[in-house]
Amino acid sequence: MRQPAKRTPETSSQQELRLRSELSRARRTISQLKAETIQLRKQLEQRQVVKQRVNSSGTAASRPPQARPNHQAPPLPQREAAPRTLRVPPQNPSWGNRQPSGQKPRQAASAPAQPGARRRRRVTNRSNRMGRKLFSGLVAMVGIAVLVGTTISLKQFTSSKPSNPSATASKPSPTPLPTAPPPAYVNNKLVYNVRQPPTLDKSQELQTVVNSAVDLAKQKGFDTENLSITVINLKNNQIADHKGDLLRYPASVAKFFWMVMAFAQVNEGTLKPDPKYDSDMSAMVVYSDNDAASRVIDRISGAESGGMLEGNDFKTWFDKRMYINEFFQKSGFDGLYVAQKNYPVYSLGMEGPTGRETQLKDQNGQMLRSRVTTNQASRLMYDIYNGLAVSGEHSKAMVALLKRDLRPEVWKKDPLNCVAGFLGEFLPPNTIFAGKIGYTTKTRHEVAFVETPDRSASYVVTIFGDDEKYSRSETILPELSRHIYNKMTGTAPGAAPTPSATPQPSPGVGESQI
Repeated sequence: MRQPAKRTPETSSQQELRLRSELSRARRTISQLKAETIQLRKQLEQRQVVKQRVNSSGTAASRPPQARPNHQAPPLPQREAAPRTLRVPPQNPSWGNRQPSGQKPRQAASAPAQPGARRRRRVTNRSNRMGRKLFSGLVAMVGIAVLVGTTISLKQFTSSKPSNPSATASKPSPTPLPTAPPPAYVNNKLVYNVRQPPTLDKSQELQTVVNSAVDLAKQKGFDTENLSITVINLKNNQIADHKGDLLRYPASVAKFFWMVMAFAQVNEGTLKPDPKYDSDMSAMVVYSDNDAASRVIDRISGAESGGMLEGNDFKTWFDKRMYINEFFQKSGFDGLYVAQKNYPVYSLGMEGPTGRETQLKDQNGQMLRSRVTTNQASRLMYDIYNGLAVSGEHSKAMVALLKRDLRPEVWKKDPLNCVAGFLGEFLPPNTIFAGKIGYTTKTRHEVAFVETPDRSASYVVTIFGDDEKYSRSETILPELSRHIYNKMTGTAPGAAPTPSATPQPSPGVGESQI
């Protein structure tokens, strides 16, 4: 007898890839269900309003014919060939009363039904159906939430594997933002609308603040050649930096740029937002989700991942993907390259570049690698908080996605938060803060906006730590950020805050060093 073939057990890597893919699908499903639930609730409320109106009109419909309002439908016309008199039973004075036992209403088949009654039954049936759909959606959301809660155990299973950080987005409303300049075009392509870098003055006083932060990193044993810092004082438009023009691998800070390009296309009308787009944008910015970011890149460039291409097909695809870089380079972001996806992308089964993604090479055949400077990241955050990026309205929407709640009782409840180990952790809990982190086994970055509650100090700070020692340290970025905060606000240094016991994001944040 032939023995059945034995199934090869999943390896830990395969099991992790499968679970992460399920988690990504569950998050997308939850977002879609939330959007559908909101729509169903609105429709149900509208039906209730219509039902109330119909009930009021139905009361008028039960009156004698001469008392009917003009908007009631007239009785159906009698056929001329065979006119006859119809016997209609007396109408009950109230809706829903039963007929006396043993009696049935007599009404000719051709008699018109009461318009009010007919509409009441229709609205009632629709309201019931809407209620059942809403209930089913809520039950499905509960089921998905249970699935997500189960898959969060990946954090323990893959303590040395990549994971996606998250953070809450609830913060005080930003100050009113001015209107942005009109969109700019080069060769019939939309480019970033702020065509020139902002006019910022070099400040020796602010440079002293940056230098002291660099000295602090050196005292703690970090290689400052692998460190870039940029600070912009928004109160007087002054700037200072340490290696701020050096292009470095940005990790997930690249998603900060994809977000701006996506909003520009929405503003122009070339990209149509929908519930799936909203879900992907939130997951990409708030959770730094690679799968969502992959779909955003596909939409803003029109160049999706897939098999190898040749000839004109590859040239067309390559030009579309390079458009992401041109969007910023044409507006003064010299040398910037952000057209490569972050890996792994679990929904596509890609632990690294495959297919046509491996064809993204320079003229020497070397794989193109993402690169951004801290000055460029700071400039983009400066434009957003001044309401210049895309438009005033869209700048506000981007601010809402980037904001983080620094209250420990809030962010410590989230095991995937992106506060612990980064620029916001050691700042006062009531600080107004917005940022986007980047994190791999060889990098620890963040670009952030910081403002005191009384708005006496307001600045942009970007720090890139570009080696494994920065990546492994859970305190270096929080300490550098608090040091700069104390200098900017005139606060006494005091004792160093206690590092958080909240689990740190696993090295990589789900990214390879591409």
